[in-house]
Amino acid sequence: MSAFGEYRSTELAPTWLRGTWGTAWNNALGGVEDDQIERAKQSVLARFPSFAPSEALEYIGRDRVVERGPAETDDSYRARLLTAPLAWEWAGTDFGVLTYGLAPAGVPNARIIHNADWTPLPPDGDADLWARWWLVIGTPTVPDWAPEDYWGDDSGLDTVDLDWWDDISAVTATGTGPALTVTSATDPTGRYDVRIQVLTGGAFGVARYHVSLDGGATWGMIATMPIGRVFTIEGTNLTCAFASGTFTAGDSYQFFTSGPGTWGSTMSMLDVTRIRRIVAQWKSAHTVFEGWFLTFGTGTRIFGDGGTFGEDGDFGGSAYADLVMVFITGT
Repeated sequence: MSAFGEYRSTELAPTWLRGTWGTAWNNALGGVEDDQIERAKQSVLARFPSFAPSEALEYIGRDRVVERGPAETDDSYRARLLTAPLAWEWAGTDFGVLTYGLAPAGVPNARIIHNADWTPLPPDGDADLWARWWLVIGTPTVPDWAPEDYWGDDSGLDTVDLDWWDDISAVTATGTGPALTVTSATDPTGRYDVRIQVLTGGAFGVARYHVSLDGGATWGMIATMPIGRVFTIEGTNLTCAFASGTFTAGDSYQFFTSGPGTWGSTMSMLDVTRIRRIVAQWKSAHTVFEGWFLTFGTGTRIFGDGGTFGEDGDFGGSAYADLVMVFITGT
């Protein structure tokens, strides 16, 4: 007997409707009412990422303005929806664009270069407009374009090496603790701003520390420095190896990772539109997104919407093979 059916039979129904057939009738109606109550409960829970069915996540994402990555799992998307209010605190910053905007979309090795940070000049040669910036995706070597240059014109395309890191940046140490070397057997699993902070000084096996992956916003559990001087940061593919020595309370280490290299060998106009949309959502309102560079290896094929490469850096054509560099306007 259903819960509401039993209530109807024992509490609501008159005496003459509590026999065999009356009880069956009450139970049938009660089952329908139980189903409606359960539907009402589920409809309330559907607004919460932790309890919503998979098909409801897209609507929650629209409400919280959190776009789902192309290959993102339900569990990963639920976690990002739960932390959306904290993520949006970083809106308008480079960190927000790269970490909360582009990284979940599967865009690795992205860098933001502001107008004043180009060496020697920005791609169009104009270093005076401070509010402009470019997005660079790929290897740490980009061409310096003069205003009159266009794709296919080799004149003026000078290689400029920028002071970037690859998968893992150099370690910045504060204090007198032993030197730290960070390695990864494969690509790091995400874009991290790693902080290691020593809380209690002493030798290995005595000193206590904790780790943050988000620049100190949150911290992991406190642990003891291993006697072997090597430990891994769970879930990141990062291994930390220390030189010999002792720690002092307050010693700290900081480094960054660029995330996994999951960018594919093909790219569609849907990808271009998605990146433009994400950047527009997360960038600072007072800055100008001039455009973005993609650097590829040989054999890359890029698919457009029927346009052609030209002076305006248009992205298009049916298929272009063996491209090394593409510029796409930001708007």
